[in-house]
Amino acid sequence: MILYHGSNTGNIKILEPRLADHDRPYIYLTTLEIVISHAQDLEQRLCR
Repeated sequence: MILYHGSNTGNIKILEPRLADHDRPYIYLTTLEIVISHAQDLEQRLCR
């Protein structure tokens, strides 16, 4: 099974949990590549 992780940070070698909006450290993964592509696109639009 291939798992995808979306991030605007490049060249990540090790995934480490980060605090999410709910104050718990998580790493979000998905089996759907399109979900990550959409999430990254949305993040770029919101951060402009």
